[in-house]
Amino acid sequence: MVQRKSLGEGIHRKVVERGTRIFNSANISLGESVYIGHGCFIDGYHEGPGLEIGDNCWIGPGCYIHAAGGIKIGKNTGIGPHVKMLTSYHDMHQTRKPVIENELKFEGIEIGGDCDIGMGVMLLPGAKFGRGCIVEAGAIVREDLSGCEARIIKMKDGRAEPHEVRRVI
Repeated sequence: MVQRKSLGEGIHRKVVERGTRIFNSANISLGESVYIGHGCFIDGYHEGPGLEIGDNCWIGPGCYIHAAGGIKIGKNTGIGPHVKMLTSYHDMHQTRKPVIENELKFEGIEIGGDCDIGMGVMLLPGAKFGRGCIVEAGAIVREDLSGCEARIIKMKDGRAEPHEVRRVI
């Protein structure tokens, strides 16, 4: 079982820059050595699975993270500036109602360890990636890509074997 650490534990190893707004912090778990850049909006949501950020992660400035449906970010992952993560949407099967009155649905986001999410990426409900994925700047992802076929793009320094890197988009 993974032991979760709250936002307040071990804060000396975490950096949250000025202008960042954090809501429902009781539902946010940060690993060790996490950096959160200037001007981020982060909401762990008042109920549900919340937000879990693994050790040694970097969240770029201006990110919007709304974890109503749950968001898990694996270790050693970089999230570029101005990335948006949204885990809720309105059910559109009730078309005679105004959109805002339709039922709110939730679907989580999962980002594996050793990933790189480029600047301005939008991750919509249900976005999922396995370990080592690279998502290029400006991409919009709304599905489970964790099973996408991997190919070796390059070798990481200091490794005897090729490191699997998945170029998702």
